Amino acid sequence: AMRLLLRHDWKVGYFSPENTPLAYHYRKLIRRVVGKRFEHKGMPLPEAGQAIRYLAQSVFSIMPKEDFSVESVLRIAAQLVSRKGVKVLVVDPFNRFEHQIPDWETETQYISRIFDEFSNFAVKHKVLLILVAHPTKLRREPGSKRWPVPTLYDINGSAAFFNKTDYGMVVDRNDELGQVLVRVAKVRFDHLGGPGDAFFAFSTYNGRYTPTEERTLDHNPPEPKWEHTNFLTEKLKPEQQGLGFNEGE
Repeated sequence: AMRLLLRHDWKVGYFSPENTPLAYHYRKLIRRVVGKRFEHKGMPLPEAGQAIRYLAQSVFSIMPKEDFSVESVLRIAAQLVSRKGVKVLVVDPFNRFEHQIPDWETETQYISRIFDEFSNFAVKHKVLLILVAHPTKLRREPGSKRWPVPTLYDINGSAAFFNKTDYGMVVDRNDELGQVLVRVAKVRFDHLGGPGDAFFAFSTYNGRYTPTEERTLDHNPPEPKWEHTNFLTEKLKPEQQGLGFNEGE
């Protein structure tokens, strides 16, 4: 979502109850945008202030006061689309909704219906809806120390997580090898892409993911070239020059 914001100016709305207080969530986003951490005077105050002002105009939190129902979240999201120009809605995670399943509906039927609501909302409001969901408890294969890579069918509740998504991606962190697998498990329309794997290394310094070669027990690729640049420096330079600011002022 942040890459889409930085590259295409797609404003983002987050429903992310696990990232509270909100100041902690924005702290994560600021680190990723600026490329530096706050501790030990790693981030200069002018850069932090620039990021805060930028995110205040581009990233919005959805925290309904009455409840965390799907209806309440989508109602606020619709307001952000019309009033703020939001183009991306992130729901993280799905299990933090206060689900209200009618007696006449099974969990599978309910989740399938909710997916239809999400899809209709995205089409109506012309937004990208990113839904994060966690898998059920997986079982290790006999003789293995590691959990298997989950699939979209391993998400608790319904096969709709595979059947009704346009793009389905699996993110699997391998702590033993120090790498993150991002697997594109489904693309509905083949002219827009196809299944495949990509590998990343996670930076604890700024919270960014950097592309890397696949690491195995028999293959240890060199360290990736970590990104520590401030993404806003180049992005906002034309705007600053238009306002009469020059480098060094």
